[in-house]
Amino acid sequence: MSNPNPMNEQEPFVTPEPEQPISDQQSQPDYLTIAQPLPGLVTVAGWVFSDPYKVGETVKRKSNWWFPFVIGAVIMVITQLIIWPQMSQMIEKKTRASFAKQESQMSVDQQERAIEMALSASRVSTPLFAALGIPIMGAFSALVWMLIGNLIMGGSAKFSHLFAATIWVNLISVSGSVIRLPMQILRDTFEIPLGPAALLPEGSEGFLHTILSGLDIIYIWQVVATGIVTAAIYGWSKNKGISVSVGIFAIFLLIGAGFSEM
Repeated sequence: MSNPNPMNEQEPFVTPEPEQPISDQQSQPDYLTIAQPLPGLVTVAGWVFSDPYKVGETVKRKSNWWFPFVIGAVIMVITQLIIWPQMSQMIEKKTRASFAKQESQMSVDQQERAIEMALSASRVSTPLFAALGIPIMGAFSALVWMLIGNLIMGGSAKFSHLFAATIWVNLISVSGSVIRLPMQILRDTFEIPLGPAALLPEGSEGFLHTILSGLDIIYIWQVVATGIVTAAIYGWSKNKGISVSVGIFAIFLLIGAGFSEM
């Protein structure tokens, strides 16, 4: 007979349902979020000419400056070697003009030997400085930006970021050397202004020549790009970065023009 008391019957075992899994986005802490991969070096080089602001954002993540330095140094050395005949003419011309201006007491033979020595030294030092001048000027520019941006304007930026940004933007100057190269060969002259200095007579010097030479389209392009890149590093607007960059450029241009009168 069956047991009339239902309390004595054993209840069947029920397996508990598993908890619903939490989505990865909900369960994963913020510090485990995978960062976006860094863009390729060739891509960053393209941004120098098309979108400098992205260059500044990139160097803030990783201050890679070896690639633009190597590319820039190789191209500058090659261009300097190619246009050495035109450059040597300019060096010889300026050296002779210096002797005449100072009314040198050197004999003609002594002047010729001095010119030969100057050309021999320049043939080695010019390509060398074309390469080494890139990091030297990059370091100087980064220090100037830290003085203006960090100390005077109260911004915050690392030297490594500003240094890398300057090296990247220098690719604009390198491209300017490549653009000038065929004109230098065709015209058989080293000085090829791409700005209002082209309106001055050949061989012009002095304050006005220095100012107009500084308004070269390549220089202006590089100044504007530098302002945009540093704006990204400091977190400024593009207009603010460009304004500061133009101001720094104007100060050094006036200083250089003043020295040209001495």
